[in-house]
Amino acid sequence: MTAPLTKQVAQQVFKAIFATLPPIETFLYADIEALPLSAQCRAFIFAELTFSARSLLASLKSSRFNLQHNELRAPRQQFANQIVVVATQLQRDDFIKVLESAIVIEAQYLARPQKILKDLIFANRTELSSLDVLDRLDNFVEYAYLIDVFKQYLERKQPSALSAEKFEKVLFEIDAKLCATYSHDELMMLFKPLFDFHALAGEKAVSCTTLQSFLAEKQLNDHVKRIDLAMQNGIDALTAEALNDLLLAPLATLTPSDALAPKPAPVIEVPQVVEPPPMPVASEPSRLKTTEPLPPPQPPSTLAPEPTAPEPIAPIVAAPEIVKEEKPVPNIDFFEIEKQKLQSQKAQQDSALRDVRLLISDDERKKFIKRLFKGSEAEYNQAISAINQMKTWREASLFIDREVFSRFKVDEFSSEAVAFVDIVFERFQTR
Repeated sequence: MTAPLTKQVAQQVFKAIFATLPPIETFLYADIEALPLSAQCRAFIFAELTFSARSLLASLKSSRFNLQHNELRAPRQQFANQIVVVATQLQRDDFIKVLESAIVIEAQYLARPQKILKDLIFANRTELSSLDVLDRLDNFVEYAYLIDVFKQYLERKQPSALSAEKFEKVLFEIDAKLCATYSHDELMMLFKPLFDFHALAGEKAVSCTTLQSFLAEKQLNDHVKRIDLAMQNGIDALTAEALNDLLLAPLATLTPSDALAPKPAPVIEVPQVVEPPPMPVASEPSRLKTTEPLPPPQPPSTLAPEPTAPEPIAPIVAAPEIVKEEKPVPNIDFFEIEKQKLQSQKAQQDSALRDVRLLISDDERKKFIKRLFKGSEAEYNQAISAINQMKTWREASLFIDREVFSRFKVDEFSSEAVAFVDIVFERFQTR
């Protein structure tokens, strides 16, 4: 099941691509090749057509020939591929459904490659032959590192079949081990398909929930914690630049705690100096307190030196204890800095957004009022004023769906509806 945010972005991408479709009723293989689609989206479309052609060949029955013989497997697949290239003729409505489905699947796959690989390859089956697994892996273009290493595993082990559980376990181990060895720059390259896909929807940032799911699959738990801290600090999406800074930031600087708070300087108590009592002088024997009798006086000797008063002893003062003050770990408020960046970018974007009225010609305005707003110029003006107050394409596209197309029962694939969406989308693309 598609997560709400992933589905929302997929719908925006679909509308952006839908606006570029040529006005033709039948799409041939060459027409699809010429569309400005991502490599993964195009691969999913052709995969759908290929499996449709294979189903057609598998339905052929004969009383004389066993058309499903194993030795005909490779020729059948080659024939199906030729059918797609030579004989594709999708009617417009059919192609639009296939296109929308391919974009939704692409959004899911880019966000959670492990899960979607298993779901798409095995569907409701519990086991597949290794040949079938290899065949289906060829439909996935992005995250080639994961596909290539899994193919190497199959080549080395050569199992005849794989269970869905085994497939998931091996894929999990491959992804976790590879990502654990990647440098920071290599890891950031893994996010490129996600950010490129969001750029097609006019979004520079990817939701934190999507980034967290992506990292959780790869067992990058420290990075999962960083994203969680960002969400706790009120950040719900990150640009590639912000994600780069966040993944490089030490966790200690992102999780303030008492241990990181500056410690007060210790108070050093200097002992009070007490003056010692004066030393007794020889001429004042009465000051000596003793119970022993004094020795009798000795006659002066010519060899004895003159008696001198003893030098006073300097008072002993205890040296103060030197305490080495520890420098506190700098507490960098990454999230406050990021919020300020986002606010600054938002202010720049807001000042660059053009008034939708300037993008709509007078003839287009009349058509829109008649076809989209049931002839009500007041409703048209209210809608345009509301769109002019919006800051993102996502917000505007949801408003158009709810307050224009659904409310006035508009065919969103009509020429007027497509033109209106295209003009509003241009407002957010053209700065």
